[in-house]
Amino acid sequence: MMDLVELIRYKRLLDDLSLQEPRYAIEKLLQGFNNNLNTHNIDFKDIKSSILTRSKNIIKELDGAYQDIAQFRLYLDQALGIIEVPYLTEQSEQIYQEGLRDNADYKLDRDSFKNLLGDDDTREFLVGRINTYTNWKYSALQLGPSLGDITDHLVSCDPLYLADNHQDMFKEVKKLWTPEYQRRIRYYTIDEQEENILHEFPVNQLGLVVAIDYFNFRPLSLIKQYLADIFSILQPGGVAVFTYNNCDYPIGIDNFRNSYYTYTPGHLVKAACTQCGFNMIASFDMTKNVSWVEIQKPGTTSSIKGGQSLGAIKHLMQHTGENK
Repeated sequence: MMDLVELIRYKRLLDDLSLQEPRYAIEKLLQGFNNNLNTHNIDFKDIKSSILTRSKNIIKELDGAYQDIAQFRLYLDQALGIIEVPYLTEQSEQIYQEGLRDNADYKLDRDSFKNLLGDDDTREFLVGRINTYTNWKYSALQLGPSLGDITDHLVSCDPLYLADNHQDMFKEVKKLWTPEYQRRIRYYTIDEQEENILHEFPVNQLGLVVAIDYFNFRPLSLIKQYLADIFSILQPGGVAVFTYNNCDYPIGIDNFRNSYYTYTPGHLVKAACTQCGFNMIASFDMTKNVSWVEIQKPGTTSSIKGGQSLGAIKHLMQHTGENK
């Protein structure tokens, strides 16, 4: 059996192959040829009939090849599914458990030196996508705010909830704003061992949930648990945006093999989203293994707010303590 990375490359190569377009082009060409051939009532030894029969056989053979390719892809997916089982379960769980032993300082330093959004173009595009879903009329939750570089684009949401599995993970993000604005942010420490991880948040109330470089470190089984909880706390029409380690690509597998990220193939992550009841808005796979999905709870968002509770958001100037 091929190495997993080579198998994924082979699968993507086959996924990019399609006989449909050339099949329709050939069929159209043959139809045009036969139409032109029959513009005059002339034939020799019934050759026109033979040409028509051969044309139909060509299309029939192409359809058969298309069905064979589809069947081959199905068998390949089944074989890959069997190979993936230990990566999805034991090995991803091991990476996750080892990560739980890392302290907050280590994780924050890691996020600083190995920033998932280190590519400026990718970062700008992702932030732009998130900005389309932020609105002061709706509350928002960010899982794993880390250094606050994405949090800074969520501050228009009111209230803004920030959650992580240890209170020390908030120490950098708390440096970003004045004490006045800090009172508007609500910090929560969550326990991923609980059956309902997000039970402290209001049901059917949030307009947006964001998790950047957070699910990348969690096994698919835990992501599914989060998705069910997120579906519960989002109001109808609410949106969730999250990144993950897309192991449908070789670079995602490399990150997994280096025991950095867990094994979470995109096709399984997207399937988990729809199984939880979400509608898929969009999914993106950018350079340097930055993959994310944008999903929506069915329905229409609503708000009873008449105005924002605070005026301009004031940040803290680094090193000086001055407001800007």
